[in-house]
Amino acid sequence: MISNTFKVGPFTCEMTISALGHVTAEWSPRMPDRLTRKQRAQYRSGRNALVAEFAKATGLNMMIIEI
Repeated sequence: MISNTFKVGPFTCEMTISALGHVTAEWSPRMPDRLTRKQRAQYRSGRNALVAEFAKATGLNMMIIEI
């Protein structure tokens, strides 16, 4: 299991990827209703760093699909 904690504006996100590739995100103090453009960039940066670390540690590839 690999995790990364990062700031997204006034929020903190702790994102974890299990050995099977299952991703969870815990927000503090609460999950934001919306993110500004700058906050989305902060979120993506933290998420992408975690995915890159997971890929390097496991030798696997991951694909992220945003809707």
